[in-house]
Amino acid sequence: MNKDLQIAKKTVSTEINALKKLSSNFNPSSQFSKAVDLLVKMKGKSIIVGIGKSFLIAQKTAATLSSLGTPSLAVSASDLGHGGMGVIQKKRDVIMIFSISGQSTELNSILTFTKRHNIPVIGVSCKPKSNLIRNSTVKCVLPKVVEAGNSLAPTSSSLILLSWGDCLSITCMRRRRFSNKSFVEHHTEGSLGATLIQVKEIMAKGK
Repeated sequence: MNKDLQIAKKTVSTEINALKKLSSNFNPSSQFSKAVDLLVKMKGKSIIVGIGKSFLIAQKTAATLSSLGTPSLAVSASDLGHGGMGVIQKKRDVIMIFSISGQSTELNSILTFTKRHNIPVIGVSCKPKSNLIRNSTVKCVLPKVVEAGNSLAPTSSSLILLSWGDCLSITCMRRRRFSNKSFVEHHTEGSLGATLIQVKEIMAKGK
């Protein structure tokens, strides 16, 4: 096996180990179910905030939540701090913040705003003593993992954040009893929408 393939296999192995740590992290002491409770009971939408790679994961999570029955919107922390706060419906929305370090300075003004207006915050970070976790209503601490190749670039940490978002989306879907019939109403285009089209919409009627 050449060196490139060895590196690729090692990367996959490292990320599999990270997912195993995430799986073990779902235990009775975690606040995952509290996050689900907030999202299922909210009157408005979830606004998922992130910076850099975490914002890209936030976009995917928001898209998945929305398609599975939990209205969601992803907003970058910098945009939120420059006039974007107007998107927040007080007493209706829930803010969810993705940040591996939980210490990004862009989060400070957001946390101040949410505290001032009593807006619930779900903080998702790998550092339990971070500013984000300390100031969150629901504290979701993810396990610390080794990045692939021991690099500084987020790889394993981004993967567990992505997987955590999928876990949240599927759990909320089950809580809401969201069905495939409901799903097709949100996914009307493409081959997936075509496979879930209702018979009454294409059947011939009368003579």
